[in-house]
Amino acid sequence: MKKISIIACSVLFTSALFATDVTNPEVVDGYTIADDIKTTGELRPRFDFNNYDNVSENIMNISNRFRLNAVWNATKNFEVQAEFLNVSNYSNIGEEYSNYQYVKDTDISRLTIASMKYNFRNADTIINVGRQKLSFNDERLIGTLDWRQLYRSFEAFYLKNNTFENFVFEFAYSINDLSQDDDKQMLALNGTYTFDSDNPEKLNLIVYDYMFEDVGDTLGIILGGKNDFYNFGLNYRGEYSVQIDPSFGSRTTDSPTYFYLNGGLSIRNFSFDLLYSLQEEGYLTPYSTGHKFNGVTDLPFLSTDVQTFSGSINYTIKDNASFSGKLYNFSQDSTGNTLGNEFDLIADYSFAKNLSVHGEIGLFMADSGSNIAFDTTTANISIDYKF
Repeated sequence: MKKISIIACSVLFTSALFATDVTNPEVVDGYTIADDIKTTGELRPRFDFNNYDNVSENIMNISNRFRLNAVWNATKNFEVQAEFLNVSNYSNIGEEYSNYQYVKDTDISRLTIASMKYNFRNADTIINVGRQKLSFNDERLIGTLDWRQLYRSFEAFYLKNNTFENFVFEFAYSINDLSQDDDKQMLALNGTYTFDSDNPEKLNLIVYDYMFEDVGDTLGIILGGKNDFYNFGLNYRGEYSVQIDPSFGSRTTDSPTYFYLNGGLSIRNFSFDLLYSLQEEGYLTPYSTGHKFNGVTDLPFLSTDVQTFSGSINYTIKDNASFSGKLYNFSQDSTGNTLGNEFDLIADYSFAKNLSVHGEIGLFMADSGSNIAFDTTTANISIDYKF
């Protein structure tokens, strides 16, 4: 069944590729079945390579993601959405290495989205009920994990309200993380205040309380934004949060904290960023998109008790190609011991609005004195076709 699935998707991808006019980029509008029903889809074949010093053989995998989405606008304010996802892969190694980032994209077919959304336009309120994606802020605590073939979706109730000027309030209550088959409760409260309505990106204040069952209640504050001056721009962001005993379930914490400080400068198509973060031991992030913060290797021991310094250089060419180079220094917060350094290269190229290539390579060099870190080389390349 797996072989049939991946062959069928390969045929669809090849035929779609030859049908794409790469000389005339276009917006992906999907297919209109009826005036009130529209479908979109995606094919994303991907190759992964991983070499760990503490594993006797290289870990390689070829996988494919097939995604089909349908949206029915039943009325002017009411929308029904469904999305089917199939992930097929071939690996050269077994589930005994499931703790490593690579093997988590296992074979699966699932209805990842099945939701109903209603927009109360007079009350500036939107509600969404059912299986859906949830994403808050920079996804450090709650994110979609879309860099994997199997993204994260929740069985949840979501509400968004912007009745008060310059203030947006979000509420989400989830009973299940489908990507991990984790039927634990999660409740999120998120408020965003914009200081300048004419320039909403200039400065924002965000306060949140995320309650994770058997993990803890995470209370935090974020201040950040970006601003343009003549031909260059500045971005700035600071975050502080503390994790206390959970409202749902049981766990005793020592109130670990998380601190994040980031600043960057951009000039035309070139940008440079510096980042510092400190995540104390016991501060857990079970629903995060850690790949954005841990580097390409996304090693397991970087999930908590870690201090990170990083710098990145980003370059964009004609709006259809971009390159990033990132350098990380990781150390263990509780001991102060250096864990190692990582160098990443990331590249994106768009042939057309609906056809792109994404590649990553990460080289982690463990510190000789570390007893939990190990040299790691990770690389992946994927082709993304949307229709």
